[in-house]
Amino acid sequence: MTKKSLVVFDIDGVLLNSDHRVQLWLDGKVEEYFSKALGDTLILQGITICKTFLANFNYDVLFVTGRGDTLNHREDTLLMLRCCISTGISNSQLLMREYPEVGPHLHDTVKKPLMIEKAGYDLNDIFMVFEDRKSIVDMWRARGVMCYQTQDGNF
Repeated sequence: MTKKSLVVFDIDGVLLNSDHRVQLWLDGKVEEYFSKALGDTLILQGITICKTFLANFNYDVLFVTGRGDTLNHREDTLLMLRCCISTGISNSQLLMREYPEVGPHLHDTVKKPLMIEKAGYDLNDIFMVFEDRKSIVDMWRARGVMCYQTQDGNF
């Protein structure tokens, strides 16, 4: 039996609160939405749990987010993760949605597992996932993965 050692954290709603900029996205102000990421506030419980897994060498931690992968947004997201969680977080640990995505938009219930596999990880190695979005929580649970829903994310 192989040991499951991969712990997956979503970012928004799990580690960082981005509520202050969601309306910008809904209003189609995408660049302004991305530019305000450094104003996100910490979710201390998520940060604490993440630090615990990062400190335990028996686990590998991935950050898998639907945030768009623009150069500035990636840099801002890494800065926040490194400042608030660990300076040792590598660029390769941060998996972000391609932006703008080419072809048909894939829902995160399809996209997130694909992002993990594309990065070279086996989904069977996932020990647990921390996520706020119910549809994604349900997807992980349907795959037999322990998934903690951090808050009501019924969207």
